[in-house]
Amino acid sequence: MNSLPLSVLRLCVPALAAALLGCQTAREHSEAAATLWLTLQGTELQAELVVPARAVLGFDHRPESAEERARLQEVVQTLRAGEELVGPAPAARCEQQTMRVQSPLLVVYDNRDRQRPAGAAPPSPTAVAPDFRALYVFECSNVAALDRLTPALLDHFPQLSGLNVLWQQTPLGTITTNMATLSLPSR
Repeated sequence: MNSLPLSVLRLCVPALAAALLGCQTAREHSEAAATLWLTLQGTELQAELVVPARAVLGFDHRPESAEERARLQEVVQTLRAGEELVGPAPAARCEQQTMRVQSPLLVVYDNRDRQRPAGAAPPSPTAVAPDFRALYVFECSNVAALDRLTPALLDHFPQLSGLNVLWQQTPLGTITTNMATLSLPSR
């Protein structure tokens, strides 16, 4: 009687392991996608771009070496190019007004400048949510022509699996390297 459950278990474990690995692969795939939230208020286009650090840096901890610090600065510099990364239709004549790039990875901890209780451990270099959050505000002089996006994010970060786009809180779709332009709903 005990041999039947064991034989069933021997058959099920490989299938279960394959299913779990498939789920892990799907989760990693979704974690490698960026997300772009767009809202339009009058002539002001607001864009919030969330990019997973591991996907664009190759690590998700505070930089520990000169090479990692250089890579972090390179990514931040690229994320500052909002108009190119978001890619509003040229005919809409959208000009970037403001831009801000944030990430816990940009916080520098210098233990000499921090007061910690006696015996307290220094901040963990991995105890952060490692996404980049870039906020852009554009002023569009021809809102009626804001009918599509042609973002260059995937050109700069080909390791991303895609760019999920939401318009006024409604999912529009995912831009991939095979689909560079996404139509926006008419207003």
